[in-house]
Amino acid sequence: VMRCPFVLSSYDGHFGSSGGEEEEESGIIISPDFIESIQLVGIVVRLCDDVSEQMKVGMDDTVEKETDMYQGQQQHPHPHVLNLIQVGPQAIKSSLAKRLEEKMLEVALDVQGMTPEFGWRGAQQFHFDCMELASLFGVSTTATISSNGGGGGVKRSCLKEKDYFGCLLDAASLMAMKPEKFASLKEVLYKLVHPDGDMTTMAKEDDDNLQRQGLILHYDDFHADGTIMNEAQSMLLAKGLVYLDLDDAISIMNRRGL
Repeated sequence: VMRCPFVLSSYDGHFGSSGGEEEEESGIIISPDFIESIQLVGIVVRLCDDVSEQMKVGMDDTVEKETDMYQGQQQHPHPHVLNLIQVGPQAIKSSLAKRLEEKMLEVALDVQGMTPEFGWRGAQQFHFDCMELASLFGVSTTATISSNGGGGGVKRSCLKEKDYFGCLLDAASLMAMKPEKFASLKEVLYKLVHPDGDMTTMAKEDDDNLQRQGLILHYDDFHADGTIMNEAQSMLLAKGLVYLDLDDAISIMNRRGL
């Protein structure tokens, strides 16, 4: 996680052999610095699931043996016991997921001030790494991969276990949105609060380093008008960004180069 700001700030993702100028996110491979972490988290999650399943099997065997003792009813005399003994493994898994999401969101939202700017390539890599992490906890990321060219959010129905990583995946999806779609969304939001203002364009400088030339969104401009605020949030929802708050979306859009 400590290396994530570096990955995000980089314009060079870790792409496979089919990489090209218009490389889609499907060509990215996981960050080398992140591989060991993914493996360790995967081991912990599998252990939690295995222990929980073993407990369930053990309780089922007990119920079967005690069936005759309780008048043929396939029911344990203490129906809440199974849930109680599974609390430990699930609590570990839940706490781990929550903590990982918090730390990754700190990077995405620049809480520590380590990623004041980032580009599309770095965002694609960060998005892919986030999806790999979320998949360990049973979160389906199929919808995210295929929508908006590498950035479109995660459907609520895809999430399990108290909606793990919903906010993080929405944030990463917005960060990795294709340049033309990203610019369009930012322009529409800008015009909501500046309907008569001139649009500041985004230009491409030498060496493919994308630099912002203005066009800064301010959350207070949206918050001052409830109607505009609702319209802006609806635009995010239309992009599939169900969990992401407007102020966080603005932070991301102000920091990303086109």
